Amino acid sequence: MKKLFFTVVFALLFILVSGSCKNNDDDLNVNSTWQLIAYYNDPGDGSGTFVTTNEVVILEFYNDGTVSTTGSLCRFDPNADGSTGTYTDNTISPTEDCYFDGRELAYWYEGNDLILAYPCIEACLEKYARRVEF
Repeated sequence: MKKLFFTVVFALLFILVSGSCKNNDDDLNVNSTWQLIAYYNDPGDGSGTFVTTNEVVILEFYNDGTVSTTGSLCRFDPNADGSTGTYTDNTISPTEDCYFDGRELAYWYEGNDLILAYPCIEACLEKYARRVEF
């Protein structure tokens, strides 16, 4: 009887703890506001790393399939006037003329971060964290 009691208590604790720690895929819904936290630029030998940045670049996805940024969707430029585009489940198509006309930017999740990939010869990525508004 003691064994059954401890088994039930352990099972209940496991359910409670695992429920509070679960990573809900709905939390990763792209339709929200993201802020640039780091960029990655590879010099061509695979030795690139993400470098944190203090530049304030905001990337916002809307339910109607559009996206806007305070930076540029054509290149990493935190001082740009801003860009817009459209998006699908894993790509962004800038509406402005870019040096890579007709090509798209890819994006994906790494943990809770969103990674945006520009079409470069070498890897050039931006890492965004979900922006929390208070």
